[in-house]
Amino acid sequence: MRRMLLLGAYVLTIATCSGCYKALTGSCDDTVKLESRSPAGEYIASVVERNCGATTGYSSLVILRRATQTLVVDDDDTLIFALAGMQNVSLVWLDETKLTIEYPIADTYTMKRNWKAVVINYRRRG
Repeated sequence: MRRMLLLGAYVLTIATCSGCYKALTGSCDDTVKLESRSPAGEYIASVVERNCGATTGYSSLVILRRATQTLVVDDDDTLIFALAGMQNVSLVWLDETKLTIEYPIADTYTMKRNWKAVVINYRRRG
């Protein structure tokens, strides 16, 4: 009987911790929702939806990179905008070095105004 209780406790512990894997390892699921190239194609802006598990809410990220680079979400250099929740974010290139990000009212965590030669403007939708 004691052996069955220990086995049950072990199985329960494994099942509980497997749900916490993302929180323990820092692993997140990232889904690219939208990508937009600058007019001449030198830059790519990507909207990424991030899910880090049950203990952390979703977030919406905008990553800006040169077209020759691969998308890396966990790079503080290329992360230009982050806000709470699964949000509808739009990207509008005005020219090769001017990007406008349109977003709904939400808590923002990161909001860079410049990245390399690109000037970033923001327009909040009411």
